[in-house]
Amino acid sequence: MVNRSQEPSVATLVEAALVLGAFALAAAQTPPYRDVGVTVPITLLGFGMGLQNATARALAVPDLTTTVLTLTITGIPADSTLAGGQVSRVGRRLVGVVSMFLGAFVGVVLIEAGHGALTLLLATMLLVGVTVTAARKSGAKFS
Repeated sequence: MVNRSQEPSVATLVEAALVLGAFALAAAQTPPYRDVGVTVPITLLGFGMGLQNATARALAVPDLTTTVLTLTITGIPADSTLAGGQVSRVGRRLVGVVSMFLGAFVGVVLIEAGHGALTLLLATMLLVGVTVTAARKSGAKFS
């Protein structure tokens, strides 16, 4: 049984396994990917992203949503002092936006260089790092 403090760790671990599976399938093929060769990895990634979104929603961390990047970007000027707001959350919003754009940039560079499967391996490594960090922060023990 998984307790509430272990849920983020378990979710990121499952997501890492799904992304690693997509990597293994992509690495075993040569581009251009067709038919089942593209459908199965996309399906695995879709399940992983859905799990990530559900976990982010359950954690309810403001301004760090994974699917509402536009809202986060819009919130930066809308909540500025020029607009009559407070800038207390600008730093957190900027970190989220910059992280997403940096990840997208690295992915595009790797894909354009012919290393599309490598992007999935890097994502897996990042997810494993997040899993370890989440487990340590929550005091989760998996045995």
